[in-house]
Amino acid sequence: MKGREVMTASLDRFLGGFSNHGAVLVYVLWILAALSFLALQAAAFSRTRALETRWAWEELQRREAVHSWVRLTVFSEAKVAVLPLGRWVPCRLGELRFWVRRDEERSKTPVNQSDVLRVRRTVERAAGPGVEPAFVDRVVDALMDWRDPDDALRPFGAERADYERLGLPPPTNGPFSGLCEVRMVLGVSPELFWGHPLEEALRQWTQRSAEGAVTAEVEAAGWRVGLAESLSAVSGNAARLTFLFPRGERGYDIEVVVFSPTEGSWRLLDRCRGHVTLERREPPGLEVEASAGRPALTGVAGRGHKILFGAVRT
Repeated sequence: MKGREVMTASLDRFLGGFSNHGAVLVYVLWILAALSFLALQAAAFSRTRALETRWAWEELQRREAVHSWVRLTVFSEAKVAVLPLGRWVPCRLGELRFWVRRDEERSKTPVNQSDVLRVRRTVERAAGPGVEPAFVDRVVDALMDWRDPDDALRPFGAERADYERLGLPPPTNGPFSGLCEVRMVLGVSPELFWGHPLEEALRQWTQRSAEGAVTAEVEAAGWRVGLAESLSAVSGNAARLTFLFPRGERGYDIEVVVFSPTEGSWRLLDRCRGHVTLERREPPGLEVEASAGRPALTGVAGRGHKILFGAVRT
């Protein structure tokens, strides 16, 4: 009993004479709450800084990967053997794993010079088989309305009033300044614009022949080629590299770089970046039977990253 009195007296002296035990409890709880808040703030700050550092490091690695492949394409004669035209190749640079593909820009549909019929064929291919003609009409007319010099509305198109009603930037009524500007056109969804490049890459990789060539089945399997792969906003002779970088478990970043060689260097002509989210679905045309050296592609969208890592190791 005497010891308890001594402890009580000591606590009263420490708290400056508090005699109300309820007040002491409230005081202590406030201190604990303040300390917990400060601890959470510090943890959140540390986590944010860690994420920022990781993203900055990944961005630096990607930039170096892009520059390395551009230099290889411009200055090296080995590019044909290392990176054949129109073929997705799995690569690794340090801890960074990615896909890369090389194309000639002249093989694309020039979005600023093509007539309506050529643009329509390109949109039909990007939309895929079975698409409603009315959908193609809307996208084609909206593309033509964007680049023509007037505000006259085509039958299925979209002009300034349609964009302003939706709070979107209006058409420029001039040539497309870059590939990414096509994404701003009404009716051009992310799926229509980007297509399914990862599925195409996996198809090419898993169905290649023993000699490393791509089989005829793969050549005929380009069932969904997005507008980003089909169109070009650059005129003249230029090269294109397309990169796919894994980002988390459910998606990947895509970057398109268009450039031309100059004396002792290269000049950037166009650049477009975006993100594609992987959906857990079974894409049409991927129900390939498994065989020796040719695994089935069931659930390929959900296994994209694992297949990429395995392809790089091989």
